[in-house]
Amino acid sequence: MRLNSRVERFAASPAALKALRAYQTSGDLSIPLVTLHTTGDDVIPIWQELLYLLKFDPSARGRFIPVPVSRYGHCNFTTNEILGAFQLAVTQP
Repeated sequence: MRLNSRVERFAASPAALKALRAYQTSGDLSIPLVTLHTTGDDVIPIWQELLYLLKFDPSARGRFIPVPVSRYGHCNFTTNEILGAFQLAVTQP
């Protein structure tokens, strides 16, 4: 607890928060989206994809196709997994 109490805290500036709004996703997809994500990604945690699922409009079923890969590492996919996700993407109506 002592270590944590000595860590300096920072707040985002209003200008930075405003600039970040341009990069927020809406979940409103006009074309299908296939994502490939390792469940043990040490750079971009899988829970970030789950947050996107919360934004996704369920009335547009089939537009968002998450493909979780049970493996450790960032983008640690096999060639077959990549080709399979690509095939899913190009065969969606």
